[in-house]
Amino acid sequence: MGEFLNTIERYRRPDLGHLEWETTIDDPGAYTKPFTLQGHSILQTDTDLIEYICQENNKDVIHIHGKDPYNSLSKQ
Repeated sequence: MGEFLNTIERYRRPDLGHLEWETTIDDPGAYTKPFTLQGHSILQTDTDLIEYICQENNKDVIHIHGKDPYNSLSKQ
């Protein structure tokens, strides 16, 4: 399992307050074609960094992603 996995991560900081990321997963042993995940973060000053925990089998993904124009799930 995973012997064909190729992961490409790209990070871009267009300005001081924004970070954009893109991850491409290519694993012909597990998926029929490569897919890409995208996201972004905004700098929040005067706050504490809070731990993020990914919950497996999440059934409410639409509400987590919100209206991110890069997310194909938000267009459904």
